[in-house]
Amino acid sequence: MKVCNIEGLRCLSMHSNMLITLEKNDGTPIDCNCQMQCEEVKLFLDRNSKRTWAYPVPWDIRYRWAVDKYSKTRLRRDVIYSFEDLLVSLGGTASFFLGCSVLSFIEIGYYLTLRLYWFVNRKHND
Repeated sequence: MKVCNIEGLRCLSMHSNMLITLEKNDGTPIDCNCQMQCEEVKLFLDRNSKRTWAYPVPWDIRYRWAVDKYSKTRLRRDVIYSFEDLLVSLGGTASFFLGCSVLSFIEIGYYLTLRLYWFVNRKHND
């Protein structure tokens, strides 16, 4: 990608109207091969012909339209899970299926470690 210097910025400011409208001074569109925006709609007249109207309406009157360029959008998504996401997922699953929370698991760990230690220590001292 080319980076503009001072001379390039001066050139951009001189041609700003043409860059914004993407049309030459005579009104003809510039083919820049740019991707169209999602909300952008451009209509180009392919052929225009006049005919006289008669009654009944002739069967060979047609109206045809076509999409010149389809807009494409590429979406890239990186899914990264952290420890907090894992904890929330496990806690939600456990509370849904077992009816317990993360606090319940911490209390079970507390009773299995510290309470057991103090119970054995108290029995040993008596």
